[in-house]
Amino acid sequence: MLEKSFGLFFFLKKPKIENGDGTFYVYLIITVDGDSREISTKSLWHPSKWSKDVGCASGKEENSKSLNSFLDTYKEKAYQAKKMLLDNDRDITAQAMKVILTGKGEERKMIIELFQYHNDQMQAWNCNFFITEYSFWFKSIRNCNQNKTAKYLGNFKKIVFECVKKSGCEAILSQNLN
Repeated sequence: MLEKSFGLFFFLKKPKIENGDGTFYVYLIITVDGDSREISTKSLWHPSKWSKDVGCASGKEENSKSLNSFLDTYKEKAYQAKKMLLDNDRDITAQAMKVILTGKGEERKMIIELFQYHNDQMQAWNCNFFITEYSFWFKSIRNCNQNKTAKYLGNFKKIVFECVKKSGCEAILSQNLN
């Protein structure tokens, strides 16, 4: 879904705990259809060297140019996040863009969850079918030759057996291998 309004603007925000030099944090505010989210760039800047109207550092000093270059890069990443949402047919919202830019909220799976998924698949499938599919993936998607594929499958087998041994699930594995 395309948004009706979209805006990006940098501003300074006073830190909760005063620092001695009087610098403020630089934030990016993302506004989509009237809904706003703030993201800290983790950069500090002095308010006297900040242009409120333009939302960037003022002056011709090297540190001002450096900060403005960083902010331009950050803004470009925000546009890339918007494009990623469009490419994946997801709604463009300020929250969705914040999640992409900060990397928080992404679904990350721990190795135990992945092995649990694998074990569930093993119970539902024949073990040989899984190995065949996994082998096919190495050969077609990863472009591995037969020797590399055998090496990776052997390493995976060692990991599975070690995890099974530590979790006490030998019975499940022996059922699936027969």
